[in-house]
Amino acid sequence: MWLRKLGGGRVLPDFACVGSIKGGTSDLAANLFSHPSVVPPFAKEVFDTDPEVRREHYPTVTEMRRVRRQTGNARTGYFTPALTFLDLPGRYRAAVPDAKVVLVLRDPVSRAYSQYKWELLVGGPEAAVAPAYAAFVEASLAAYPEPAPTYCGLPLLRSGEYDVLTAAWLAAFGLDRIHLVRSEDYFADRTTLAGIYEFLELPAIDFVPVPRVNENPLVTPGEDPASKALLAEFYRPHNRRLEESFGRDMGWT
Repeated sequence: MWLRKLGGGRVLPDFACVGSIKGGTSDLAANLFSHPSVVPPFAKEVFDTDPEVRREHYPTVTEMRRVRRQTGNARTGYFTPALTFLDLPGRYRAAVPDAKVVLVLRDPVSRAYSQYKWELLVGGPEAAVAPAYAAFVEASLAAYPEPAPTYCGLPLLRSGEYDVLTAAWLAAFGLDRIHLVRSEDYFADRTTLAGIYEFLELPAIDFVPVPRVNENPLVTPGEDPASKALLAEFYRPHNRRLEESFGRDMGWT
């Protein structure tokens, strides 16, 4: 990173691709990296919310000009599951007023179970004695509004309160500068990338398949119906408010 400071003037990301942990941002980032007009950052995830701290991760002005000449456009993005960082939208808009935002949102009930599986994976030996999913959900609901402890450091329930988490992005950028992607649509049909390309004003290209990214290899019993019902009830008002904010039926329970 120190050497990159010597490489000449660097740009800041002109678009952000954000969501909650286990929402699909890693896979979408990998596919966007395959577009010839997208110049990847030095590291896929940069968790500092100060844009200037991130500048060394991004390409030089010269590199962006070269890619723009070769492909017709050039963009570089911020790809981090940072939806829970509520101070990020305002700071990012202040630093890059013309930025665009791709929001990737997954059904919060299934996202919660995927985070539980991630807890088991990253927790190592300690996670071997972690509570079953039902107990994990019950503990999170009992602790709410305080977050129950997690190995990954991100709150289970609040990571799916999309109405709250997207409000700062809407306030900073407005609907016209935000492209909302349902994670379910993206994984069911990767040609949804075409809509993202259009939103980012990137040249249309044929879909280039890449292997799925960041899939959890653990085999687990699956979501139990009682926990799914509890989470569906918890998230129902949040989902309704999200749909009202974006004027869109998300199709979740």
